[in-house]
Amino acid sequence: MAAYAALLSLKHTIEQIQLHPCPPISLPEPQIEPLIEKVTFLLHFLESYSVDTDALESRMANAACEAEDLVELHIVEKIETSHNTSLASFFKATSIRSKDEFLYQGLQKVIQELESITIELKEMKPKAGGEIPDEDCSLPAFSGSFIRRSASSADRNLVVGFDDVMVDVMERLTNRNSSSRVIPIVGMGGIGKTTLARSIYANPVIVQYFDVRGWATVSQDFSVRKILLEVVCSVETAGDNGKRLLNKMSEQELGEKLYKCLLGRRYLVVMDDIWSIKAWNRVKNYFPDNNEGSAILLTTRLSNLASDISGSRGLEMDFLDEDKSWNLLCKIVFGEEDCPLELEASGKKIAENCRGLPLSITVIGGLLAKSDRTLKHWRHVAENLSSIVNLDDNERCFRILLLSYNHLPIHLKPCFLYTAVFPEDHVIRVSKLVRLWVSEGILKPISGKSLEVTGKEYINDLIDRNLILSHRKVYFADVKSCTIHDLIRDLCIKLAEKERFLCVTETSSIRFCQSWLTQRRISVRGNTSKRRINSVKFASFARSLICDGHERVVPIHPFRLLRIIHQVDAFDYYTYPRKRRTYSLKNIFRQISLRHLEILAKPDSKLPSSIYNLWNLHTLSVDSRGDDYAQLLDIWKMPHLRHVKFFSLRLTDPPPPTTRGDTVILQNLQTLKSVKDFRCGDEAVRRIPNIEKLKITYCSEGSPESPSFYRLDNLCRLSKLESLHVHFTLWLDPLLGQPGRGELARSLVLPHSLKKLRLEGTGFGWEEVGMKIGRLPCLEVLKLGNNSVSGLEWKTVEGQFRSLKYLHVSECSGLERWRTESGHFPCLERLVLANGSLLSGSLLLKEIPWEIGNIPTLKRIDLIRCNDSAIMSAKEMMKEQEDLGNEELWVRVQLGKDNKVEGASLAAPNFHVFASDGLF
Repeated sequence: MAAYAALLSLKHTIEQIQLHPCPPISLPEPQIEPLIEKVTFLLHFLESYSVDTDALESRMANAACEAEDLVELHIVEKIETSHNTSLASFFKATSIRSKDEFLYQGLQKVIQELESITIELKEMKPKAGGEIPDEDCSLPAFSGSFIRRSASSADRNLVVGFDDVMVDVMERLTNRNSSSRVIPIVGMGGIGKTTLARSIYANPVIVQYFDVRGWATVSQDFSVRKILLEVVCSVETAGDNGKRLLNKMSEQELGEKLYKCLLGRRYLVVMDDIWSIKAWNRVKNYFPDNNEGSAILLTTRLSNLASDISGSRGLEMDFLDEDKSWNLLCKIVFGEEDCPLELEASGKKIAENCRGLPLSITVIGGLLAKSDRTLKHWRHVAENLSSIVNLDDNERCFRILLLSYNHLPIHLKPCFLYTAVFPEDHVIRVSKLVRLWVSEGILKPISGKSLEVTGKEYINDLIDRNLILSHRKVYFADVKSCTIHDLIRDLCIKLAEKERFLCVTETSSIRFCQSWLTQRRISVRGNTSKRRINSVKFASFARSLICDGHERVVPIHPFRLLRIIHQVDAFDYYTYPRKRRTYSLKNIFRQISLRHLEILAKPDSKLPSSIYNLWNLHTLSVDSRGDDYAQLLDIWKMPHLRHVKFFSLRLTDPPPPTTRGDTVILQNLQTLKSVKDFRCGDEAVRRIPNIEKLKITYCSEGSPESPSFYRLDNLCRLSKLESLHVHFTLWLDPLLGQPGRGELARSLVLPHSLKKLRLEGTGFGWEEVGMKIGRLPCLEVLKLGNNSVSGLEWKTVEGQFRSLKYLHVSECSGLERWRTESGHFPCLERLVLANGSLLSGSLLLKEIPWEIGNIPTLKRIDLIRCNDSAIMSAKEMMKEQEDLGNEELWVRVQLGKDNKVEGASLAAPNFHVFASDGLF
């Protein structure tokens, strides 16, 4: 696996140099052509066959890493020398020639090693049989289309076999006479505790019984503040401003906030994966004992801990019996279909050998679902499992997970192991994980597809194999986030360290400084000891430094070839004194090979000019949280940029095109957020042809320009744009000759490619919404907020919003009446109507149109601080839908301070009512 990742990374690095409009070095053709030829052959070989010896694979990996080190070190030295004028003249002749010669000789040595490996491989008999491919073969295009044979997800299936435990827990939770306030669910890792808890948490009976519910994942390395924040966020429905306020609160403030939220209300709080009494003791006082039937549900592997917390051993989850194991395996592999008779005997043997552990059954089921359904293959899997049947439970589970890993296609293995860089129980954003894969160079390019699309297909394949879990998937889009089971993460860490693919400092077994020299990727967790942090500096050839932004700081100065610095706190070296837990921007931007940079900076920190030395930067994410300061960036000098995200950013205008035809087009740029006063001129739009996500804000101060200055009509030329967020904050007076925000907003022309649109401050009329937005053919998500629309009545017409699935209307001034028909939103799945603060526009809607309930695709309506009359109309609409047999639709109501309706009297199984303290 490590050899494949190293070869793919080397090939990617060479291609990045060749595709650069102004490459930092010229690669010697006599070496590069044969090098690419050898690398291509070896990649094809590894995709087609298994290598018999670890030693041979290790030689491949070492040779590829050596070549990449030579090339990137040569680039670094050349750029460093060219920017030091005193050195430049001295080294101009002698040193540069000697360095070129060193690169030439080094690459020649690598080519000879790869040639030797190729000869040995041709003399070997491949395990898979067949002919060794010719060296001049081209790599077959990876299809990227994954056939979903598994009709059911693991998250749903794992509850199979535990119905009795689920009923027992729910009876205890809803029994007001029960003396048990704390209910532990106990069982070994992989038994299904978390899945069972989630099923109970989301059960309609539980949702209806409790006023509020909260969830927190504790883990071994727990943070009290994180636990409290997670519970508060799940109890309260906080908007963006509310979340920012919560993030600024101290541990004590969050605890007091939580206590007030729960006081006087019947609540359920789930504390998942708790490992120590200390974690419980630190948070228990924030859960009021109000004798209202409230309960706390715990999941833990430790029976003694359950007893210490609750006074009882809790509800212990046992292994599934053979029948339940077989039923679970069938559901995962075949969905609602029956197992073919010829596979049944082998299938039952496979289920039996999993010894009733749901995680093992689920992972093996994922393997079988993605494999050929032949008797030969199923017998092979059964025989593999028979050899480990007598091991202890934990070791058997590990071997089963290892078997599933070994059956992964080679292109998925490095991406799967890479998930170990994230902390235990971490919710991983799919977009972030894919960006890291891209920057690492471990995604195989597919003709006609971006690397990001390929990465998302990899994610879906790993989910189908039940190796990672989908955490959040919106109704209409891709998976937004995912998680990985603790035991699977442990497997990833062990395998990754064994193959020297990556090192996680919290668990690393590396003891000697010499061993750190070979580490390419390092994940630094907050609980890492100071001694181990100091050892990391010996990994001078490391390419990736992934931190959690807390506790420990790894010295960056020993590294010269870092390509990834992820999630660290940084500060301006010249403005702020050096502090613990922070990194100097000056040192960060000395890393010339950077491809991925994600940092949290001080509000007025300035990016150094050395940023333009980062010749191969892909992702630049700087969160400064500064309302009054916007970074100035010349992205037109950075041709490999793919994703740019700032809290506030100003762009220079692109230089005019030259007659030489050397204009840089940012072909790879897909994300650009959040640009202040962006001028969408002809040249700017021409240079970002493949932009997919754009966020722009208009808040010019002083003497504003006319709408023709910003050219928002040019946005329609961005034919690949799928997600657009536009925020206008201009409050200027047109009567004084100054263009108001309405005039600027009305110059907006939207591209037909849009799938997601969010508007703020546009000041449109409702008729304009229909004309400008309703006709967009691909629009699936529409968020209208904060004075984006004004007017008393919204009257929709047929033929608009044909693809809309999610509609969010909030803080739109004066809307009292909404006239529509069920056919006007034929695809709508979720509707959110919300009132904001008194300082912003108010949604005065008096009733929800009855026709909304007749939309066949509609699944959920959210009413947040709406008028009492609107709430009552929604209740009447729901009653009518229930009478018609519509059990799919449900309504969630959040009451505000001004609501007079009695929430308890309105509540019903499909009509959930929650109180609010009005802060958000």
